[in-house]
Amino acid sequence: MAVSIDTVYQRVQALVNKEQRGYVTPTEFNLFANKAQMDIFEQYFYDSHQFQRRPGSRKNYNDPIEIIQEKLNPFKKDIGTLTTGDDLTSITDMYMLSDVFLQFQNTNFRAVTKIDMCDLAIIRNSPLTKPTQNRPIYYINENTINFLPDNPTGVYRGYYIKTPVTVQWNGYNIGGAFAYNATNSTDFELHESEQTNLVNNILKLVGISLKDPNLYQTGQVEETKDINQEKQ
Repeated sequence: MAVSIDTVYQRVQALVNKEQRGYVTPTEFNLFANKAQMDIFEQYFYDSHQFQRRPGSRKNYNDPIEIIQEKLNPFKKDIGTLTTGDDLTSITDMYMLSDVFLQFQNTNFRAVTKIDMCDLAIIRNSPLTKPTQNRPIYYINENTINFLPDNPTGVYRGYYIKTPVTVQWNGYNIGGAFAYNATNSTDFELHESEQTNLVNNILKLVGISLKDPNLYQTGQVEETKDINQEKQ
């Protein structure tokens, strides 16, 4: 379930007004909101890498890696079949390539390992690492994907993580005040549990913009509190 752009907008405005720091215009809010969303989104990949270095909980709902994967699931998309020479830039909303598999007619899958192109000659010439149908590889050269072996009995399939949609809060200007217009607004695509994190991150950005260390600190303190609770 997504996070309502209007809920975050109203909370940010209320906190800014509480601190008597003025008013954040819809244009400013939208800039901060998109920056905050991408910061949180990109943090998933950093955190996932860090958490993989330590044992997870036996219960999935306590495993930080499982929690991150749950938050990323709505962003995972099926590319379909891929062949050598396909241009990945044609997928305009791609943030990163996620998984690639070799699918056989009996529906069995083989994970395809990504390699650096500079290692290609060594890998191809070594009997232990030479690509086979049981040990397929791929590399990316100038945004095109290349597979080995290039004549498998199955087909290559790809999945990617899409970039979050650009959020936007729109409203009617009524007597100098703005009333929410849901028709022309776009909600966050992040998991509903990220609502507080979005508010805190936007507050920090507002504090930087207004050169107000107190407002920045308000967002920082709340963010630190939330992070500590998640790590318990």
